[in-house]
Amino acid sequence: MRRLLRAAATASGILLGTALAIPVAFGRLVDAGGPGVLAVAVAAWAVLTAVAWLLLARLERGMPGTATRWARQAGGNELLFRSLIQMTPCGLCLVDTARAQPVVQNELMRRYDGAAERCGMDLYAALVETHVRTRCAGGQGGDPDIVEFEVSHPAAGPIPARHLLVSATRVVHAQRRVLLCVLQDLTARVELQQQKDLLHDQAEAAHRARSHLLAAMSHEIRTPLHGILGHLELLARSRLDSEQQARLRRITQSADSLLLIINDVLDLERVEADQLGLEAVRFEPAVLIEGVALLYAPLAQGKGVDLDLLIDPLLARHYSGPMTRIEQVLRNLVGNAVKFTPSGRIEIRLLRSRRPGALRWEVADSGIGLDTAQQQNLFEPFIQADASIAGRFGGSGLGLSLCRQLCRAMGGGIDVQSTPGVGSVFGFDIPLMAAERPGDAGCGPLSGRQVLLHSPVIGWREELARRLRGWGAEVLLLDSVGQLDLQGDGGPLPLVVFERNQRVAGPARPAGVGRIVRVRSDGPLRAALREGTWQVSAYSAASLLQVLLDAGGRGDGDPEG
Repeated sequence: MRRLLRAAATASGILLGTALAIPVAFGRLVDAGGPGVLAVAVAAWAVLTAVAWLLLARLERGMPGTATRWARQAGGNELLFRSLIQMTPCGLCLVDTARAQPVVQNELMRRYDGAAERCGMDLYAALVETHVRTRCAGGQGGDPDIVEFEVSHPAAGPIPARHLLVSATRVVHAQRRVLLCVLQDLTARVELQQQKDLLHDQAEAAHRARSHLLAAMSHEIRTPLHGILGHLELLARSRLDSEQQARLRRITQSADSLLLIINDVLDLERVEADQLGLEAVRFEPAVLIEGVALLYAPLAQGKGVDLDLLIDPLLARHYSGPMTRIEQVLRNLVGNAVKFTPSGRIEIRLLRSRRPGALRWEVADSGIGLDTAQQQNLFEPFIQADASIAGRFGGSGLGLSLCRQLCRAMGGGIDVQSTPGVGSVFGFDIPLMAAERPGDAGCGPLSGRQVLLHSPVIGWREELARRLRGWGAEVLLLDSVGQLDLQGDGGPLPLVVFERNQRVAGPARPAGVGRIVRVRSDGPLRAALREGTWQVSAYSAASLLQVLLDAGGRGDGDPEG
């Protein structure tokens, strides 16, 4: 605007000076040239004067219009900015730092100040003081010129307490230093956090109370229950008729089920409280599987269900990990497999996992199976496949939930694959550290010896061959016992024969055979000599090794052999 005024004044001065100078010049021309020249000069002067006045009139008309438009635009911008300041959901203000008084503030800031004043607090003074204190304390992240802090005032009568988050920076306004502040109301957020803290404290208190209750239950309920089970065992050894024995078995089963439920509840509580003991020990996974199989073998045999083992021969012999909890998960899965398998076969597997540094344990059965909907919530507490499971098979629905919690606590996971009417495969992967590399076949207690092996069951043939080779023996596989007569005369060799349910047919004492060891699912835990041959449980590798070490190439005509 100023530039336009200066240009107009300059143009007017030039035109005016020109108009005044022309008559003087024309006078000189008249004196020199006469009346004709005078007429031309008058005409020229008239034209120049008209042009000058037209230009001045144009400038005079244009200047007010431009100035008016600029003034209107400036006024509109100021109105827009004031509207934006008033409508913003934050409190905005400029505070004179010397007097702690507002220079500019919006309506929301006035309400904040009024509420604080009625509660006995000078909000602007608090802003200045807290800003200085926060800057002195330091530790602000982000823009160093912007300081964030909180200001609160207590409740007073009907006026509730308010918590304000302030972002402040120092600026210069009208040649004086002021504090530009932006205030956000955090009252609802602070109250919500206080409610969360209160609920958290209440939950912690309830959790502690539950822990004390469960600890008391562990002592006050399990202790007398163990006493009941002990007396039931003693009672079973006394003279009872068949009806009394049947009732005693039902009582014992009920007491065992109650103890199992109590143990599961206590273990779940320990997992949730992060108090579960995970002691890492050095152990043999194969021996662990054998122990679990030996525990459930009588139940499986009573139902006519075959219980087999499958162990990867390339695995190391010893590992380090939480053996007790792994056994707990495995026992639960095998127990469920025996429970839900009316006939057929159950196989316990120890395999290499797809997870690096982990082993995979699987329990496969030919039981009732599960559909997709039943598998979705199977690992939730107190959930069973359907409502009829508890009535038909018993249980509380805690076992699989506990298995999942235990696997997670050990850094692994559990899964299931199942088909209704076909069976299920439950598997879990647990990270373990190999305590040694897989042993060489030439090293072991049977190193340098040959052992004959025959098994009509392929799975057990592979498992027994794995055991024998792991002990360093050279295994000679036979398709039939009659094939023994074709052996050379290199001295009598021990023969290991696996028998499922009936005795394998063959010569009573084949030529070239020393000790005969019959490995049976229902065999004794410790090897026993019966009818001139040794019998041992398929789930006791230690007993099989012992009877082979004692063979020494002798026959078994002598019971002490």
